[in-house]
Amino acid sequence: MRPRIIVLTGLLLAALLCRVPAAFAHDVKGSLGYVDIGSDTLQIEWQLPVDELAPVFGWHSLVDAQRAVASPDFTNYIAAHLRITTPQGTPFAVTIERATTQEHDDAWWVRVVTTAHGPAAASPRQATITTDIITHQVVSHHISLFLRHDFDAGHVGELTFLDTLHYQRTSLQLDRAAGSWWRGFAAMVRVGARHIADGRDHLLFLLTLLGPVTLVARRRRWEPTKPLRATVKDIVGVVTAFTLGHSLSLFACALGIVALPSRLVEALIAASIIVAAVHTLTPLFPRRESAIALAFGFIHGFGFASALEGIGFEGHTLILTVVAFNIGVELMQLGIVAVLLPALALGLRSPIGSVLRSTLGVVAASAGCVWLVNRASGGAVAGQAARWLDAAIAHGWLFGLVLYAVAAMALLQRRVTSVLESGQ
Repeated sequence: MRPRIIVLTGLLLAALLCRVPAAFAHDVKGSLGYVDIGSDTLQIEWQLPVDELAPVFGWHSLVDAQRAVASPDFTNYIAAHLRITTPQGTPFAVTIERATTQEHDDAWWVRVVTTAHGPAAASPRQATITTDIITHQVVSHHISLFLRHDFDAGHVGELTFLDTLHYQRTSLQLDRAAGSWWRGFAAMVRVGARHIADGRDHLLFLLTLLGPVTLVARRRRWEPTKPLRATVKDIVGVVTAFTLGHSLSLFACALGIVALPSRLVEALIAASIIVAAVHTLTPLFPRRESAIALAFGFIHGFGFASALEGIGFEGHTLILTVVAFNIGVELMQLGIVAVLLPALALGLRSPIGSVLRSTLGVVAASAGCVWLVNRASGGAVAGQAARWLDAAIAHGWLFGLVLYAVAAMALLQRRVTSVLESGQ
């Protein structure tokens, strides 16, 4: 074997071997703490870099870390190095809910969720958080704390920096002004509305499914002869079924009754768009759109639930959170449907309705395929195509303008035809 080949082979093997302990190859010096304030409890999600925990426990590989995190010794370590008290020094009861390893940002982290229950009459809005996790052993380490959710203050889904802890500064004084459930409720309505506005896959599925509802299936073909009353009835049925479906799964997920892997959920949502798109091209389940909307709405609800993680995690706040979020979703969803559906119905009934319907079906099917491949592969495949797709859909208002232009031309043509026929 030639020396050059030997050298190249050695370099390749070295590069591959260097990627094996990827957990300790990323230069991460800080932990993160996300604070969620409830009515009676204080929940903190800790993101601890594995490579900084390694010298504390003597881990030599990612397997060592994963095995240790699942043991009681790690839970005891967190409990021993985390203390939450009232301003007067009375301790909260701290519970470690779960500890898992996960990969993000090209590094491995330990995700620990802790919940602190205060003594009688104590408010989680005024508390002292003291921790020297990792910093007691690694003096260069620091912990950045952020406020993530404060339902009563109407602070949901936005990170606000609180403080940085290190080996010389191990405590944070949390002092939040009093709030009200109404502020949290109103904030969650806005979060729900924003989520559906940004959830272009949800809207694409619903609009693609609603389009054929304005038509009649005859001999495996769509025809624009459906009466207005029947059209309105079927549209109400589809929207109601979709709402019922995602409401059921949203509540079930929020209450911890059922949960599905996020990758599976996102892939199923993409698959639902493909099914709806094919139905737009050729009738697959005519007059059964409501049943399909109910079934796929149930899947879409799990996608909505991801936006609620860490918000309203206790008692009555949980119910208020889910109800308000759902109201926001429905308001935005109904608003968009009310704006686009009349033009879509008129456009599909126009002389170029078949062209418009075919275009909608092909575009939606293509989008669904790109999303399905991208999400099923965890972003490893079709990533660039998915980004281009998201950028294109961000300009969906142009489609709305074209839709209304086609609808206006259809109305004008009907008007001219009516005038000509009346003049004869």
